[in-house]
Amino acid sequence: MSSGIYAHPALYAAFHQLEPELIRSALDWARRGVRPGPRKRRRPPGTGLRHVHRVYEPGCGPGQWLAVFARMGCQVHGLDMEPAMAKAAKAAIPHATVLTGDMSAPPSELLEEAAAEPFDLALNLHGTVGHLPSPEAVERHLRSVWLMLRPGGVYLWGLTVRSGRRASEPMILGEYGPRPIGGGGMAALRSVSLGAAAGSPYERIQHLMMTFGVDAAGPMIAETYDLITFPLPWVRRALKRTGPWTLVEAHDMLAEGFPRIRLGPESSDVTLVLRK
Repeated sequence: MSSGIYAHPALYAAFHQLEPELIRSALDWARRGVRPGPRKRRRPPGTGLRHVHRVYEPGCGPGQWLAVFARMGCQVHGLDMEPAMAKAAKAAIPHATVLTGDMSAPPSELLEEAAAEPFDLALNLHGTVGHLPSPEAVERHLRSVWLMLRPGGVYLWGLTVRSGRRASEPMILGEYGPRPIGGGGMAALRSVSLGAAAGSPYERIQHLMMTFGVDAAGPMIAETYDLITFPLPWVRRALKRTGPWTLVEAHDMLAEGFPRIRLGPESSDVTLVLRK
């Protein structure tokens, strides 16, 4: 359980807003990737996603993506290990199913519901798998998603692919001036990658946030943590072991427009479109 930014849903939401281009792109990836299921389902009104009715987001945070699909008429289910995030997501989308739990070992309630009626689409577009403690935990996560999807369903999976043979350079991820926070107050954020050492799978991330009048938050929140990254051979083996999955597309999340790329050893931040 976090004591930093991830424990404050309103702060997180203010600095992790969904850009329209990302929403359009994710819907396009789902539209191209998801195949018809074994049974005809009612088409959710207004989605344009003919074969997507049930959506699952592990690591759902305060529910921004759940809200996107709920507005389209989809049945949405979220999971987050931070109780404050799960509570915020449920408050934002009252008819959603949102549970607190580990994405590498989802609650039995969620697994049983998915067994009775599997999901058409799962998504985790923001690299949350990097917070898991080990590659083995990531494999357990991938397997759980595979089990909860129907045949022809798709997982939009965000991760960082790097060989680890050479160090990655520090870089500024974002500097954001004061923004209004839901519930009152203002906050500013500086987020940087301190890079990854040669031979290490971990990238070190640092956040420094100053807050003004934000309920239950001190005047400054500083946190540093490591995110796990993945060599391409490991990714390929994991997709075979936990599925098998079909890799439909890979997209560069650091380039404008999130172009489709050929997955390589130093692809960095990517989203994989995986089909069961």
